Amino acid sequence: MHNGHPGAVVLRMSIPMIVVSLSVVAFNLVDTYFVGRLGSIQLAAMGYTLPIKLISGSIAMGIGIGASSSVSNALGAGERERARRHVSHAILLAFAASILLAVLGLATIRPFFGMLGAAEEVIGDLAPGDSTTVTVDAAIAESVSSGLKPLDIAFTYRDGSGIDREAPAETASLAPAAEQSFSIADLADTLSVGYDGEVTGTLVNDGPRSVDDAVLIVEPQSDSLFVEDTRYALPELDPGEQTQFRYPTDVSGQADPGPRQLQFSVEYTGGDRSTLTDGPISQRVDVGDRQDEFSISDDGVSVAQGESSEIELELTNERSETLSNIDARLYTDSPLDASNDEAFVPELAPGESATIAFEVEADEDAATETHPIELDFEYDTERGETKLSDTYQHPIEVVAATDEGSSILSTALPALVILSVAALGIGTWVRRR
Repeated sequence: MHNGHPGAVVLRMSIPMIVVSLSVVAFNLVDTYFVGRLGSIQLAAMGYTLPIKLISGSIAMGIGIGASSSVSNALGAGERERARRHVSHAILLAFAASILLAVLGLATIRPFFGMLGAAEEVIGDLAPGDSTTVTVDAAIAESVSSGLKPLDIAFTYRDGSGIDREAPAETASLAPAAEQSFSIADLADTLSVGYDGEVTGTLVNDGPRSVDDAVLIVEPQSDSLFVEDTRYALPELDPGEQTQFRYPTDVSGQADPGPRQLQFSVEYTGGDRSTLTDGPISQRVDVGDRQDEFSISDDGVSVAQGESSEIELELTNERSETLSNIDARLYTDSPLDASNDEAFVPELAPGESATIAFEVEADEDAATETHPIELDFEYDTERGETKLSDTYQHPIEVVAATDEGSSILSTALPALVILSVAALGIGTWVRRR
């Protein structure tokens, strides 16, 4: 490097490396040309071995570069013995690496080439004229266009003399099926602020394959919705078949009414037994305003001062689900009191009503005006959960007490009139006889 112009020296040293590189490329081109004349399968086999060639070549190049550097340093220092040792160690290292690569290659050749897309199946013995069916797993990238795809098939066998032979390659075609898809129809909900509801709908297998182990997954896109079990196991579905699904869903009491977004996806097993997903399928549900569980009505209830009366109230289920084991409890404040403050309704379907009765008493000095009574209800939902309702207020009218003497007179007077008329009639009949 100290003699001559640096550019000329670099060019003189790089020319041999350029020739070597071109020779390697030319060798690969010639090799590919002759292998390609054997058939497309043999040429494809070369493509599968390219990663192995690159790995082994990289290891050999690394050992060679490292050995060249250390040997050059030793020779430059005039230490020829150390240079011989470095060469010997490099050869031993290359030999050990070759043995290791061979062992690893033999142990992993089938799974490795399987990951690269090669498939191999053992047919077994075939007599002349026999036929058999062979199944192999095939994966097609999403970016592949539609239409027939060629398949090159090679056969190796052992003839009757025990000699391994290779049959001429065969070319077949593969028609990729359409991508598996699902759709959702008839989505409905019974959601309202602060209450439990449910989301229901229909899942349709749009094909083209049958699925027998699919799972429907729902993911609310709002924190105000909570689905305890988001995975819904689906039955076997042939193309075009459909099934119903149902998700119990809770709505936060702090939520605002309005639309909410849900995302559905379907997990299913592909032909190669891998787990595939279709989706997300976006759907919208509507959360209604907070709605009371019950409504209370009457035909006009009242109680007189100093007296007790049985009041009857009509209880109606305003929810969209059947409520059962409804325990009603009545609460009063002075000047009202309740000697019978509990009632029970076994079950109310949506919109169904039942009559509940309580015994209410008013103090003698109670003001003749409208007074409030309070009720609450403990009940079971269709999901088996026990809930306690908010407190309801209902009006009851306290009326003035009637005078006892006037009451007796008003009761006896009609009876006296009837008796007088009867006596007069009897007397007239007797005289005429």
